[in-house]
Amino acid sequence: MEYSKGKSFRKKREYKGHNLYLDSIRLRIMKIQCELEIEYISISANSDLNCFLSKDVPVQCTLFEVFREHYDKCTQLFATDMAP
Repeated sequence: MEYSKGKSFRKKREYKGHNLYLDSIRLRIMKIQCELEIEYISISANSDLNCFLSKDVPVQCTLFEVFREHYDKCTQLFATDMAP
């Protein structure tokens, strides 16, 4: 192992793939840290990890859930004669 960078120095395809994966993770963490700095949010291991695992992203709804919510609202409005 090339300990200074945390990479493997072997030339096999398997090791090159691992090195590329490690590079992509390293770049993603650097991007997250830059975004946190721009937003003036304190940078910590937990904040980096939450951003990396997308725990700070609001939950996305499926199209079916959006239509179901719209249908429920319309049926409530229909009962009050205010349907669109």
